[in-house]
Amino acid sequence: MNPNHNFTALLMRLWITLCLCLSLAACDNSAVPTKVSYPDESDPSFVMFVNKCSACHRPPLPDSHTAQEWKSVLVRMQRHQDQNGLAHMSADEKKQILGYLKAHAKQGER
Repeated sequence: MNPNHNFTALLMRLWITLCLCLSLAACDNSAVPTKVSYPDESDPSFVMFVNKCSACHRPPLPDSHTAQEWKSVLVRMQRHQDQNGLAHMSADEKKQILGYLKAHAKQGER
């Protein structure tokens, strides 16, 4: 029997085993949260926050930044929205969203 054939067959079996293992590992969703809870989900400011901040990603939790940090995050996200042709937030919408985020921000400067 050809030794190269045995080596090629072994490599093929290893490759298939690796692919199967990676496929099974990718199916494990135990690290994926089923539901994220946000503070004051019935607040109209929360609804606006979700509507404006979920076009590209899941809205971040308000306590992921301090109130001071949220100001610059909101400016940065507005730039991304403008660059991607998404609806521009009005001054009133930004004020309302920032108010919600500041009210529930990580402890620090408010």
